[in-house]
Amino acid sequence: MTPELVSVITPVFGGTETLSECVKSVLQQSRVHWEMLIVADDGVDHASELDRQGIADERLRFLDTGEYRRGPNIARNVGLRLDRCAA
Repeated sequence: MTPELVSVITPVFGGTETLSECVKSVLQQSRVHWEMLIVADDGVDHASELDRQGIADERLRFLDTGEYRRGPNIARNVGLRLDRCAA
């Protein structure tokens, strides 16, 4: 039996400094079957930002609302449409 995948959807606007702490917290969890969808609402390439800090994991997925400052609800909806748990 395959354990259920958990999706952590994280909207980000201007959170470059706090995002790394958030991602580190998820990486430290004991559960291994998860994905973290980081949805930018600020046009920032958060994958590059985290990579510069030495934070990388294949379970991290980077998305974008395609707009600027649409709000956390829009960003969460983008993540929900693409999360693998709902598939």
